[in-house]
Amino acid sequence: MSSFVLPFYRALGADVFTALQSDQALKIAFSGDDDVELPVPRISARWQAWEMYDGPTPQLLYKVDIPLPADLPAVRISRIWLLDQSDAVLTMANLPGAVTAGDGVETSIPDGSLLFTLRGGV
Repeated sequence: MSSFVLPFYRALGADVFTALQSDQALKIAFSGDDDVELPVPRISARWQAWEMYDGPTPQLLYKVDIPLPADLPAVRISRIWLLDQSDAVLTMANLPGAVTAGDGVETSIPDGSLLFTLRGGV
């Protein structure tokens, strides 16, 4: 499994908006507190799944429920990573509370739970 690194030197807001405007699918990946990717299938989402909020610090809300099937190995998800098509990390969101899934337990991350803060200008 790979570890994620948040590249603070990039204009993340601009990268996200450029990707969404060009109708690229952004990928969502999952990790625990250690930032190592968990064995949870990545999700691909186009611009229709997102709601953007302007302001001094732009934010991006994922508007879709994320089902987590029972046949996953036991995982504890606390961070969600937003990746571009090349798997470069754009930004990260902490879940309000960790979600335990897999090992016979089916659950989901409810819509509206993922709010990404975008650094940099847009």
